[in-house]
Amino acid sequence: MDSVSQVEQALKQLYSSTESGPRNAAQSWLLAVQQSQEAWELVWFLLEEHKSTEVQFFGASTLAVKIHKYWHEVAPESFDDLRLRLFKCIIDFAAVAVVRKLVLGKLCVALAILLLNAVPDQWPAAFQSAVLTFNRSIAKNCNVWIALLEFLTVLPEEFHTHTYLSGSKKVAVRQELDSGSTTVLAVIEGGLQDQSLSPDVHLLCLRCLKSWVQFGVSLAKVEKFLSLLYNSLADMNLCEIAIDCLVEMAAHPNSTQYPLSVRKLISLTVQLAPELERMKLEGDLNGCHSISRLVVALIEAHVALILWTNSEIEQQEAVALMYLLLKVTDMPGCYSAEETCSETTFNAWYLFIDEISVQKPEVSQQLRLVFGDLLLSLLKVLLRKVQLPSDSWRQCWTHDEKEQFRCYREDIGDTAMYLHGLLGVTLFEEIHKTFQRQLLERDTTPWQAIEATLYLLRSVAENTTDDEDPHISAMISNLNNLPSHSQLAYRSMLVIGSYSDWLSSHAELLQCVLPLLLSGLSDREVAPAAAIALRDVGEVCAEHLTCLVDQLIPICQDAVCGGVLETRECVRVFETMAFVLSTLSVQAMLPFLEALFVPRAVQLKRLSETHPDSSVRALVHREMRLLSAICRTLDPKLQGSDQHPVQKIFYW
Repeated sequence: MDSVSQVEQALKQLYSSTESGPRNAAQSWLLAVQQSQEAWELVWFLLEEHKSTEVQFFGASTLAVKIHKYWHEVAPESFDDLRLRLFKCIIDFAAVAVVRKLVLGKLCVALAILLLNAVPDQWPAAFQSAVLTFNRSIAKNCNVWIALLEFLTVLPEEFHTHTYLSGSKKVAVRQELDSGSTTVLAVIEGGLQDQSLSPDVHLLCLRCLKSWVQFGVSLAKVEKFLSLLYNSLADMNLCEIAIDCLVEMAAHPNSTQYPLSVRKLISLTVQLAPELERMKLEGDLNGCHSISRLVVALIEAHVALILWTNSEIEQQEAVALMYLLLKVTDMPGCYSAEETCSETTFNAWYLFIDEISVQKPEVSQQLRLVFGDLLLSLLKVLLRKVQLPSDSWRQCWTHDEKEQFRCYREDIGDTAMYLHGLLGVTLFEEIHKTFQRQLLERDTTPWQAIEATLYLLRSVAENTTDDEDPHISAMISNLNNLPSHSQLAYRSMLVIGSYSDWLSSHAELLQCVLPLLLSGLSDREVAPAAAIALRDVGEVCAEHLTCLVDQLIPICQDAVCGGVLETRECVRVFETMAFVLSTLSVQAMLPFLEALFVPRAVQLKRLSETHPDSSVRALVHREMRLLSAICRTLDPKLQGSDQHPVQKIFYW
């Protein structure tokens, strides 16, 4: 046919031309061919054995397009002929020594769409009929297994991805797929049990199983594959797809309807603990990630079932599963640089802790007894995983890697916060005990370990209770005993700021922490954290700092003028001073305000007489931000017609 040669020329132009004009023209012409009535016959010539892969693939794609979008052009009396020709074409392609998988895959898609269009009226018993047709050819050539499994795999995928089915037709087709799933599972089971078949066929069997699980085949129907899937984890070629199948089974929304099957999943999963340990020792990160996916999927989808056990064995398996999750969280190495599994577990921990927390008090207490040791072990793991790497290592990181690790630490902090809500004072006891030991062994304890303890101490600062006060008080008091390191000083400042509300009820400790904060203002590396913490403490504890105003204000003024602080840090220091000055009488605060305002006014006057340029504008902006910080934050106790102290200063 002349059209065949024209298609070949157009495809050659499409794939080989270096100019966009000819390529676009070829593409438009080929699209027009696919839309033509003639394409129904043309495709068979394009699919002939001697044609190139590109031509055959275009032929297969055109056939899929015609069946998908132009099904109305197929006369009822032509259906059987179309179906038989398509079957023959697929089987011929599958039977050759070197299978052109792209072409075969597209032909299987075409057959799948044909089945979806034809059931149930035009093609009754479609599944049994299709499998029987393939089986007749399998007896002659085992390669036909590939075509059969590819066809069965894409069927549910096409059902989900195509929108041409709607209303009652879609319901009818789904019912056909549901009823046909029994035939499909029998084919998969037969393929997996036949050891004479190649590993590639077994791989396709599992891929097909995954597709039908995603479609919604019940967990009860596929439970018979569980043992085989877990055994497949030892096969390097099948491990990943086997995990995919198990994850889909565990995570599918319908799986909650089959608790006994989920229990079997849990029972088999906990037996992977030795395998996970082996993988961790051997540095098999891919294997660890595969097992972690399964463990996380099980817990996230069935956390309530895990907690509500009906026997001692079920409870033991539930605890074992959570310890398996802990092993994943406790992956050796630094996150992102050496491992990526631990980050995937945090949401599962949140769901687990939350499920315990929302129970009735007596039930929650019982669950804490069962899982208490596990949760304390989790805290110890978090203390290790939150540690910063060495300075030399971090210097090699890109900005994105540093940001990724920062977010990872925040996730750990959030997890510790959830733990605090559940463990309460027990968590503070553990952190306090760790902190005490680190200070006693300060000469041999890496600074990263101490910084990690401070990080988690800050993360659990909210919603503290009276019985936690002794532990908090002891740790806050010991912040001035830390080894000398800028990172420890920086983190200790943030800890003080996060406990500002607590300090307002324990003002006796302000005498201990305030010198730390003020000294931090003179250290360029520590100053940002010191300024943040000082502002937080100043805002909440201002009433307790009134007696220290004579010492506080001059030190803060010196810090602002010392050249160490950036503008935003100077603003925070000015806000701190304004908070404290607000506790004084108007008359008492005026000398302090004058000391703050006059240097600003003098500087602004000098700048106004200078030729304006970018540096001058920056200085003016800085001075105005400092004045604004005082005006915005100062809240004097005015009586009657008292004039605002800032107005008095301006009028002077």
